[in-house]
Amino acid sequence: MKKLLAIIVLGLLLITPSWADDIRDFQIEGMSTGDSLLDYFSEEELKKNKRKTAFKDKTYSRYLIVNHKNHSKLFGALRIYTKSSDKTYQIYSLAGMLQYPDNYKGCLKELKTVVNDIDNLLADNKNFYKKGPEKIKLRQDKSKKSFKKEYRYIFETGDKIVANCMNWSDKMRFKDTLNVSVGSEEYIKWNIKAFKNIKKE
Repeated sequence: MKKLLAIIVLGLLLITPSWADDIRDFQIEGMSTGDSLLDYFSEEELKKNKRKTAFKDKTYSRYLIVNHKNHSKLFGALRIYTKSSDKTYQIYSLAGMLQYPDNYKGCLKELKTVVNDIDNLLADNKNFYKKGPEKIKLRQDKSKKSFKKEYRYIFETGDKIVANCMNWSDKMRFKDTLNVSVGSEEYIKWNIKAFKNIKKE
């Protein structure tokens, strides 16, 4: 049975009658890695919400769903990656995002709830290891004053669950944001390689 990652008024809860065994067991707003986006959105909607990336390698395409009438009700936005050549729009990476304008402490409080819930779900799962909390500087801010507090759950399969709070400096145009994401090993390997190619430029 799949587990639901859902934000409610008092926090983000992982609702489940049993423990999580596989990355595909986790849902964000009813969606999981391996699902087809066409089960949730029309192809026309997906084309409208396709976003460019800075990656030269276009193996994957990114979609940003913001305040959709059927989705993004719990999170403010959803960020999804599928293979560009895949006409079924299978999900390889899925993230929910919720902004906390000028409220980093509120974001940290929610992050603590998220991490506790994930810990409880994975309590009987020995096929992963946890990293964090880590304080990581955000590369977009050249002043190096922006950072994120991040936890990562890395499975033996190479799949990952990541939860973090981004704290942007006042000079940046971005808002403090809670991010919760699930990603397949295949996508993660591509992302690491594609990101390194950007940094080399």
